[in-house]
Amino acid sequence: MCRCLIVRGGDVNSRDKQGRTALMLACENDSVETVDVLVRSGANVSLVDALGHDAGHYSMVTGNTDILQLLHLAPHRSFWNSGRLCSL
Repeated sequence: MCRCLIVRGGDVNSRDKQGRTALMLACENDSVETVDVLVRSGANVSLVDALGHDAGHYSMVTGNTDILQLLHLAPHRSFWNSGRLCSL
């Protein structure tokens, strides 16, 4: 489903009413495959929601090290510091 929306021009960085992106939701739901698709499609891992949480925060809540690694290697990350994304 995610790939289909992306192929049809869906914005991988669009947000819901709480400012959450599809990447944040995929991290929160522990979906490694969806996180991988979103990151490869240019999802920005450094965006934060209305609570100030980023995708890294949501992946740390689930404790999925595969997702944390995908986020760490993402091309749009700012600076990885102790599991938190922050600006330089």
